[in-house]
Amino acid sequence: MQLKMFSRSLIGMLAGLMLGPLLYAQGQPESVDKIPLNPDVRSGVLPNGMKYYVQKNQEPENRMELRLAVNAGSILEDDDQQGLAHFVEHMAFNGSANFEKNELIDFLESAGVKFGPHLNAYTSFEETVYMIQVATDDPKIVDKGLLILEDWATGIAFDHKEIDKERGVVIEEWRLRSGADSRMRDRYLPVMVNGSHYADRLPIGKVEILKNFEYETIKRFYKKWYRPELMSVIAVGDFDPAEMEKKIVAQFGEIPASAEPIARPSFDIPGHEEILTAVETDPEAGFCSMQLLYKHEYDPVVTKADYRQSLVEAVTSLMLTARIEEVQQKGDSPLMFGGTFDGPIGGFRNKAAFMAIGVMNPTDPVKGATQVLTEVERARRHGFLATELERAKEKLASQIETRYNDRNKTESRQLAMKLVAYYLTNQPYPGIAWSYKESKEIMPTITLEETNALIKTRITEENSVLVMTGPEKEGVTMPSKEELLALYRDIKKQTIDPYKEEIDDRPLVESPPAAGEITAEKSVDALNLTEWTLANGARIVLRPTDFKDDEIMMYAYSPGGLSRLSDSEFEKAWALDGVIENSGVGRFKKSVLDKKLAGKVVQVAPWIGELYEGLRGGCAPKDLETMLQLVHLYFTAPRQDKDGFNSYKQMLEGFANMSASPEGAFRDSLSVLMSQDHPRRQPMTKERIGELSNSQILMSYLDRFMNPSDFTFVIVGNFVPEEIKPYITQYIGGIDGGKRKESWKDRGIKAPEGIVERSFRKGTDPKSMVNLAFTGGMDFNLQNEFDLQAMVSVLKIMLRESLREDKGGVYGVRVSARAKKHPAPGYRIDISFTCAPERVDELVETAMDEIRSLRDNGPSAKNLQKVQEIERRSYETDMKDNRFWMNQLVQHYQLDIDPIEMLNYLALVDGVNDQTVKLAAEQYLDLDNYIQLVMYPEEGDE
Repeated sequence: MQLKMFSRSLIGMLAGLMLGPLLYAQGQPESVDKIPLNPDVRSGVLPNGMKYYVQKNQEPENRMELRLAVNAGSILEDDDQQGLAHFVEHMAFNGSANFEKNELIDFLESAGVKFGPHLNAYTSFEETVYMIQVATDDPKIVDKGLLILEDWATGIAFDHKEIDKERGVVIEEWRLRSGADSRMRDRYLPVMVNGSHYADRLPIGKVEILKNFEYETIKRFYKKWYRPELMSVIAVGDFDPAEMEKKIVAQFGEIPASAEPIARPSFDIPGHEEILTAVETDPEAGFCSMQLLYKHEYDPVVTKADYRQSLVEAVTSLMLTARIEEVQQKGDSPLMFGGTFDGPIGGFRNKAAFMAIGVMNPTDPVKGATQVLTEVERARRHGFLATELERAKEKLASQIETRYNDRNKTESRQLAMKLVAYYLTNQPYPGIAWSYKESKEIMPTITLEETNALIKTRITEENSVLVMTGPEKEGVTMPSKEELLALYRDIKKQTIDPYKEEIDDRPLVESPPAAGEITAEKSVDALNLTEWTLANGARIVLRPTDFKDDEIMMYAYSPGGLSRLSDSEFEKAWALDGVIENSGVGRFKKSVLDKKLAGKVVQVAPWIGELYEGLRGGCAPKDLETMLQLVHLYFTAPRQDKDGFNSYKQMLEGFANMSASPEGAFRDSLSVLMSQDHPRRQPMTKERIGELSNSQILMSYLDRFMNPSDFTFVIVGNFVPEEIKPYITQYIGGIDGGKRKESWKDRGIKAPEGIVERSFRKGTDPKSMVNLAFTGGMDFNLQNEFDLQAMVSVLKIMLRESLREDKGGVYGVRVSARAKKHPAPGYRIDISFTCAPERVDELVETAMDEIRSLRDNGPSAKNLQKVQEIERRSYETDMKDNRFWMNQLVQHYQLDIDPIEMLNYLALVDGVNDQTVKLAAEQYLDLDNYIQLVMYPEEGDE
């Protein structure tokens, strides 16, 4: 479900913030104690002051990542330039000394570079970074890539017509990001930064300036701050590093040094003795959140002693995060999720913070905030337990070990961004081999006394900020600033008992099952594929790879899904996968299970969709047995846990409030419209959540997962089939089977026919959202599916050029297509964008004109060649990616397509032509059969 992905993305963000500064170090090798720069990196300073970094890396093969890092962002803007640092970044793609308007993107797309994933840039408070991935098997492309970086550094054209066209695009980016969160942020940010310059220099800037600035104003920023001594060129990829270094020196060494060097100013956030508070509300806010920051100076990790300290900070954060997560899993907690980290914050160069956050169900935000604040105070007052510290150290060590084991398979884009951080902020970069060795030595020496002392020094009222945000609506009681501060201080006075933990040392599977037999075996040598059929009916598909040394992925599926539930069962059990996962497994409730798995790289979770149900998981090779034990337990011992059920309902209720936002309302309205108001496609409401039944959920889960006889398990990654066979036969083969063969039911969820146009009003921002959906039946096969996707790829280019680059009416256009075989063969194409309300009709008509052009005339030769080359280049890298193989194998087996067809993909690419695209447009873009949904703001004319 979407909410699980959202919560996991936050947890991943927190983990990244904790781990990001730990694994790489600033290179100053002249001192024994200073951490060295990765020895694989060639670096230097050109006569003009520009720095460069070059590193050879072969993942992916025949590719390199180029970066131009400019040590200048929005914080350096003058008052009349607010938003223009970001605007400069946009103009870099709109003409330069060696590339006319559109030539740059045209060239790169024709070379297989995909706009967005492979060609992009960002602007923050402190810096601007440009990014390109190019192929290295063609020297001309490499040279052009370097020429593009040089143009960005010194030769952006700033054509006046292009500036005026781009105003609309940048304003549309502002419009896209506007909403409750940005409004509340704009109000609490001055409090968080204590009135510093950062509060007035948000990168997006001010709309009135974006609309009206003089041409010379933006050129002034570029001329002043795009200077070689404030730039670095970074190249990481599959090339000869000595040759690449020569190319960079020759290309960028000729750039003249600045005639009048200036010092790049630094900005600080003023300190304060008292705690600062802010409470902000908005009618369109989707949920409540709390941020507690204990700000402190940012000290780069320069020495080995610094590195040791960073590990202490990381395990301390992991321990407190685990406690907050445990509170969230209690049935009466309004916390949806939360955690802590200690490190740099908000893109502010000179400040870091120990930060605790909580996201709460709006029904009781004060209780959720109280729970987080109480755990922070409990830790400060009583410290942690030795068992907590050992688990945290095991978890952190396991994460570092995973990166070390995959050190030869790390993608170049990751290394390139680490070098960007090394240049811009002195974040350490010694290489994972150094970090792994040092952490192995340091981790056992970290003591409980250190972590308990750290938490006391971090949590002080001085330089602390407490912020709450939430909905402004009936039924939501948010505290005032004064009440929030009183709550914080009251918790400081309360009696708080030391933490008591619940652990269970019993093995995951106390009585290992007897192994089943393999009754049939098949090999597909061309794909290095092995199929086993077990005696209980389960099918095992194995694809060993060497793409990642420390990665195994698993995906299991069975036909049926939610469609097998009656309407009454559906209403009581539609969230069964989330409830079961949140309840733990076997004898272990979720909080105890999490502790038991600490130090292991393993995850297994059930899932259910409309037509299928199954399990998804992954692990490091050393934890394969644990992963399969969890699989066994999800089949044989799912839990019915009252706390797990109630806490998941609390989380659902929190997300149900997101329909208050215009984006949530639009998403819900589209779902209802596309299903003709089908009862199984209704918005998630508090009333629907209240219908959920824990007993029905368990009954429905047992029905869907009662035996593995109609399950297919696809396992991809670093393993040897014969070596994992005993685990497969024991933990999957040892599950009782019943030879069940069933399928899904067609519940009649169909899109409306004909031309259906709907609109509604929601939101206070001057923002409209548009979705055009084309649906219909199709003869499903791989050829037709490819033709559909190729046509949509061409259309996406056309719409980007017309709606964004020519009209300046959108920031981006999302164009996607999905073909399906079940329950009835068909397709759906979605075209969506955000724009000014007064331009909806104009932009929809422009989109329709492009559709008519594609139907009547087919694609241009240029656009067709771009799509083919992008697909060829993507296929080269995809074929060495575990997730790609997993997705492709699951699709082929689910749809009963011979997996050997995967090897024919390039033939499909080579075979596409203007006629096949034109025919696909005629068939799938039926102008007599589409759905148009438009959201307008609550005030204004349509």
